[in-house]
Amino acid sequence: GVRGFGFIERVARAELPSYLDAARADGAPDFALRELDSASLAELYVIRYILPTRANAGAEGLNVGSEKHRRAAALMAIASGKPAMSATVKLVQDQRRTPGVLLFAPAYEGGSVPADPAARPTALVGLLYAPIIIRELLGGMADLQSRQVNFTLHDSEDNQMFDADEQLAPGERGAGRRHA
Repeated sequence: GVRGFGFIERVARAELPSYLDAARADGAPDFALRELDSASLAELYVIRYILPTRANAGAEGLNVGSEKHRRAAALMAIASGKPAMSATVKLVQDQRRTPGVLLFAPAYEGGSVPADPAARPTALVGLLYAPIIIRELLGGMADLQSRQVNFTLHDSEDNQMFDADEQLAPGERGAGRRHA
């Protein structure tokens, strides 16, 4: 379910042209900015690197700060100094458009979290991140396939992220299901 690992850089919108030029000169001649919702915020959080590249087509150059759930989790990680997970999103690299999440971990100058929370944004080097497709993460569990466990997973906004029944063949769905 973990599609890869990447690095996100904070970029001031005013510095975007020189940032794009530097990225293209650094071995990515087709590097381009992509935005999802809002294109007007002063700070961008751009995916600079993501590996493996094939499993993450469309992610490089994405401004994760242009969509509210991605941005909220990134800002939470920066402010807290701890890993933070986004609410449910549709990942750009998932062709099936199933629910996913992004896990962000901040990286600061000097390698440690500044004790003063107010210093964290300026000490930020970037965000390490992992895109996670819930269906791929949980769908292959042996206990699901053997019907030893059955569950539905919802996020904090009550969006369905995963239904174990959907992983089974149509004739096996709902068999022996109990609700707790």
